[in-house]
Amino acid sequence: MLVRTSSAEMAEALAIWLANDLAKGWNQIIIESDCRKVVRWLQQSTSTSSWKSWAIIEDIRLKLNLVQYVSFQYVNRAANLLADWVARKTRTRTCPND
Repeated sequence: MLVRTSSAEMAEALAIWLANDLAKGWNQIIIESDCRKVVRWLQQSTSTSSWKSWAIIEDIRLKLNLVQYVSFQYVNRAANLLADWVARKTRTRTCPND
């Protein structure tokens, strides 16, 4: 699926939303992201996110209320090379499973 977004934060929020959808039925989830803003938005109890990402962030929160254990962690991009590679390849439509 190719989705155009207006910001890196929106793209990251959509990726987390999609990953959360794939993790239906799991009772423990650790979400790692190299986007510090989105991690902060998800960690806070009230939304301070950009208006463009607000609905997605709120939907992620609602879905994760059903999960027993949830952790949001910021991971430096250098420590997240595989995810970064997949994101770049998917964006250019050159990912092997694209």
